[in-house]
Amino acid sequence: MNIIKSWPGIFKLIQVLFSSICLILLNNSLGLANLIGLVHRSFITAVNSCLFMSAILLFTYIVSSRSFQLIRGSVLEMIFNSLAFILYLSNSVWLVIKAVVILWPLHLILPFASDFPTMMIIGVLGILVAFIHAADAIYNFKEQS
Repeated sequence: MNIIKSWPGIFKLIQVLFSSICLILLNNSLGLANLIGLVHRSFITAVNSCLFMSAILLFTYIVSSRSFQLIRGSVLEMIFNSLAFILYLSNSVWLVIKAVVILWPLHLILPFASDFPTMMIIGVLGILVAFIHAADAIYNFKEQS
């Protein structure tokens, strides 16, 4: 249980928590999937895959301290966090751009019929999660050096 008190454990907890929030918000805005196009599906795919891997790593770290030492000592988590950073950052920026270009004008015309604020929150939260993955990858790299 000491993993929760360490930086890698805190990183994983934040990743799982914020990714879950993104997923819940995305599932509540499924009506916009056709309006904003492929970015919605792409973002859901990125969040699901990264959330799944982060949750598995967190569970493994909590259950077995030996697994924590072996996995953190390998390049697996550094590569995963680097890829998660790229996935989250690219999809979040794409989502924010689509929200501003497509949903902002709708929000001006129909303020209560648009999910513009929700999509902006999801995009900003996704950018935040991207940088948390980057910090985790950098921390892991420094641990190995």
